[in-house]
Amino acid sequence: MISDKIYPELKTTGSLSSKHDNYYLIWKSKILFVLADYGLDDVLTTPVDSTDPQWLNRDKWARYFHILPSLDEDLRATYSYLPTVKAIMDALESHFNFVTVSRKMNLFRCYRNHKMEPHMPINKHIFRMRAMAKVLECAGISVPDEMQAVLLLNSVPEDWCEDVERVQLGPHGCLEEELSLHNATLRLRIASDARKLKNYVNNKGGFKLVCNFCGNKGHRKRDCPEALRLEESFPSQYLDSPPNVIGIVYPQLKTRERLNSSGSDFYSWEIMLSDLFRFSEVSYVLEDPKPPEEDVDRCKKWLADDLLCRHLILGAVDDDLFLSFHGYPSAKSMMDDIKAFFSFTSNAQRKLLLKKYMDHQMSEGTTILNHNSKMQRLALKLKSVGVTIPDELQAFTLMDSMPASWFDSLIALRRDMNLKEKEMDLKAVRARLWEVGRARDLMAVQDEIEMSSKKLVMKSRKVVKGKCFSCGRQGHYASECPNKGKKTEAHHMKCQASFVYIGFSYIFSFELMGGKNTNGWKE
Repeated sequence: MISDKIYPELKTTGSLSSKHDNYYLIWKSKILFVLADYGLDDVLTTPVDSTDPQWLNRDKWARYFHILPSLDEDLRATYSYLPTVKAIMDALESHFNFVTVSRKMNLFRCYRNHKMEPHMPINKHIFRMRAMAKVLECAGISVPDEMQAVLLLNSVPEDWCEDVERVQLGPHGCLEEELSLHNATLRLRIASDARKLKNYVNNKGGFKLVCNFCGNKGHRKRDCPEALRLEESFPSQYLDSPPNVIGIVYPQLKTRERLNSSGSDFYSWEIMLSDLFRFSEVSYVLEDPKPPEEDVDRCKKWLADDLLCRHLILGAVDDDLFLSFHGYPSAKSMMDDIKAFFSFTSNAQRKLLLKKYMDHQMSEGTTILNHNSKMQRLALKLKSVGVTIPDELQAFTLMDSMPASWFDSLIALRRDMNLKEKEMDLKAVRARLWEVGRARDLMAVQDEIEMSSKKLVMKSRKVVKGKCFSCGRQGHYASECPNKGKKTEAHHMKCQASFVYIGFSYIFSFELMGGKNTNGWKE
């Protein structure tokens, strides 16, 4: 079964707790997927039949292997006495969705008064608002689309108002004529891209360290504590399952490559997920429609593969995205909506990516291989948003991005290549830069070796004045003494001289005291 490889977090860090009411909707959606995957969802719909041994076995399996292990200790102790899985789910539903007037007012008040934090990414805020509307819908309060649009526009900070009002969406997306959540989302995303471009220009391209996984500042994605926590939550027993793609690639999609609200790695996430679909032999459900009901075998297989495909998609996204996309009836409609959201690109975002590509400079200490890869990724990202840079322009930009220490090397490189328009090839420039960078690295290593050898020679030629405090010989210090720790002849002579000196000192002090010892009597 695929459930143990997709949702093991239900049994570890994602256990349902009575302290976190907002997590119940995510837990319920995931546990229903797991029960449907194992073919145990009928125990929630069919009546209790104590005479049917198969029904009892399915109920026990769902109870002891899926429902109870995904609860924390308090909830498990509270509801473990209930006889059936349906009774447990009904009790949990009444506990977390106890619909009262005060609870509805509290949920709606939180949704209405929710404000965007100053440095929060706009996509994360949009998905947070959509998740809160989904929780309200499960509580029995359906928020109209226009009202969601108004609350979303009013939830941004005050300094966003002018940028939002300045955005023009065209005749088909004009908010003055048609107010909808989709148009309000587009307006906020365009305004966010324009603000990023403005900040980049004002800061002269200053780099700010922001994590692409959690959106927080101060660390990269590879050092993100949230990504490391998610990776540790998947035990190694889930990584050794056939086929090999699910055992190796998919755990990365659930941890390091998980799709978050920023969508910065959406294209690589989509490529890895497409490969996973192909190797799992379920990619056809994204292209072929559902077979007719008359063809029972094909229809049954298509439904099972569509469920698996939705499993794979939802298991590789964050919880906020899970709440926004889990309710789609098919994997194709779900994937189309995800693509439509994250494939949207504004002109401000294209300008920002182009300026970052043109302004990127290789820093001292960076290898040429890493710099080439970085420039290639930026060019591919520009191509994905509709800006194709010719190879010749990429070659000139790559050579222009080298640091000042490469000035002499670049002059020699241009002289050797005898640059002409017909000879300007991007692959050739990358290869020659790699050769030059490798030669520079070898020269740096050789210079370091020569400097260390010179230091050793100078240290060996240094004249040592005085004698060693350990052995009494000249030519070295006590820390470099070859006889350190050994009792040499000089050491014995020094000890004898010390004893003689102590003896004479005692006799001399005895005579000065008039022949009296410390007790006061005469000898």
